[in-house]
Amino acid sequence: MLTFAPISSQRRGRYMIASAAVALLTLTGCNGGSTNDSASTAPVIPTASSESVVPTNTSMKPSPSAGASSPTDSAAPESGGTTLVKAGQTALAQVSGSTLISIETERNGAAWEVQLVTSDGTEQELELSADGTQVVAGPVTKNEDVADKTKHLDRVNAAKLDYAQAAQKMLSAVPNGTITELNLDSEQGTTVWEADVMDESNVKHSVQIDAASGEVLSNSPN
Repeated sequence: MLTFAPISSQRRGRYMIASAAVALLTLTGCNGGSTNDSASTAPVIPTASSESVVPTNTSMKPSPSAGASSPTDSAAPESGGTTLVKAGQTALAQVSGSTLISIETERNGAAWEVQLVTSDGTEQELELSADGTQVVAGPVTKNEDVADKTKHLDRVNAAKLDYAQAAQKMLSAVPNGTITELNLDSEQGTTVWEADVMDESNVKHSVQIDAASGEVLSNSPN
């Protein structure tokens, strides 16, 4: 009969620790380093960056492109006050020291005809584009005698309103009108500006103002 000597408590403790260590090593070997593998194969959840965010507010209206033009950009130039004044300025720039005495539309508004008077009374004639910005022809010097030159100078000296101021007076007499012709002339010894002005109903008004005072002398629809 075999007998076993009792195991002391100290040896029993060392035995249990050794057994636990062996079990731990065995468990680790069975997993094959699964802890590290699971960490390396864990799904990566992408995080949104500020660069990838796309606005989803569809209520915002797109802004017009820089090259887009408004409806007024393509509108044909009018022969009213603004374009008339521009045409006059363009013509005056061609003849130094001159005074505008006549401006009117030609060829159904396709051009402006402008007459200027120089300081010695000589009349110069030009043709401008419909928008008043380009000289199409001229200036051409008109062949006139001394009497004609004196007449021009007398009217220019008597007039206190220039063509632009006269046009403003005309359009005040016919609101929203369009001037098709404006001339410096004489009427019974009075120097006057006279014009043909088309109103909103396409009715022509013959308007005459005192070239010195700006008083409206007549406004007759034709």
